Amino acid sequence: MERNPSKTPKGVNKGNATVYSTLFSGEEGLAPLYTRSKLHQHADFAVLKQQGLLPPNIDAQILVIGPGDGRDIHYLILAGYTNIVAVERDPQAVKKLLPKYGHKVHIVNQDIMGYNQPDTFQFVFWMWCGISDFSEEEQQVMIDKVMTFLSPGGVAL
Repeated sequence: MERNPSKTPKGVNKGNATVYSTLFSGEEGLAPLYTRSKLHQHADFAVLKQQGLLPPNIDAQILVIGPGDGRDIHYLILAGYTNIVAVERDPQAVKKLLPKYGHKVHIVNQDIMGYNQPDTFQFVFWMWCGISDFSEEEQQVMIDKVMTFLSPGGVAL
């Protein structure tokens, strides 16, 4: 499959390019954006919890696709989850994630399209802009693949 022409050579959606360049700039990364938009308070995750979409068992197997700077990982750790796998394709992001979360989360530097996991997950989570880095054809292939990662009764967001 070829990447969509609206993507950069690295396969990043051109609309997301600014977000990704900010993510890797300096120590603060996206923190100022999160603060301005109140995302640092994890309001989006609170909605997931209120709606019963997060696993009730803190030992549930969780897969985070494209964690970027780890805001989603941070929330899951704060919520007490202990069995998290994060798959991130960008080596710069992995370089930032490992010192912050590598002691609590299994971080895999790989494109989700090539990721194969023998275990299943109760919860698969892919936050906001990452899916738009894939063409429509790739999105369908990726979604079909992610569904194979789910255990019976598992949830994919």
